[in-house]
Amino acid sequence: METLILHNIESVCLKNLLDQLSSLSLLSSLVITSVDSIKNKNTIYRQIFHLPALKYCKLSLEGSTDRDEPLLVSTNEYSTIEHLIITHYIYPDQLDSLLSYIPQIRCLSVHLRQGFWSKWTRILPFVLNHLTHISLKLDSIIFDRFEQVVIGLFSTIQVLHLSSSFAVDRAYLDSNKWKQLIISHLPNLRIFDIEIDIYTRYDDERLRIENEINQFTSLFWMERQWFFACHFYQSKYGHRAVFYSTNPYRY
Repeated sequence: METLILHNIESVCLKNLLDQLSSLSLLSSLVITSVDSIKNKNTIYRQIFHLPALKYCKLSLEGSTDRDEPLLVSTNEYSTIEHLIITHYIYPDQLDSLLSYIPQIRCLSVHLRQGFWSKWTRILPFVLNHLTHISLKLDSIIFDRFEQVVIGLFSTIQVLHLSSSFAVDRAYLDSNKWKQLIISHLPNLRIFDIEIDIYTRYDDERLRIENEINQFTSLFWMERQWFFACHFYQSKYGHRAVFYSTNPYRY
């Protein structure tokens, strides 16, 4: 067996099954969608990391991450996973611990949510030398916290896909912040694909936002062939602006 897809599996069955899968030396691809709440996802992660030949893993696990017991950073347990997709949300400090188990990771897609009661700090200075592709969906993550994660974990990436819905931090529209982050910490970045949905309170903010995004037409962005646009609209939650890349590829 090389590929296993488990859709709408119950949490009790999942835990028992994962224990049995550790004997499958040819299982290289695993997709899991749970149907009920999982009390501690870290137990599932640890079971998956013990699978001996796994390269691709996609997880959609129900249940609140708030109740999870802390996942300790790995010092001697490592997985063979190279491509990991997590569609349920996790917190930045949990991401740090998760990645310590998968040093061979090349492509990563995660949904990050802000944990307002915690402060994210690097626990161990491990480096993800093989990581080149990142896809991030952000939920209430301020730019400074996002920047910390990038500097701490993603300095080797070549491709960044970033989306953020109902963002309130206008720093994501600051061209200089992005420029300094890319120059100082993302030297290999060649694809910069973003979509930021910004909440605005008043109509007159449109002019200020337009002035901010006009800064993304400087020589720095033109040389890399990264171009952007902004769409303004009215939703039931108020005035909104979507800032997005129109050509995220640098040749």
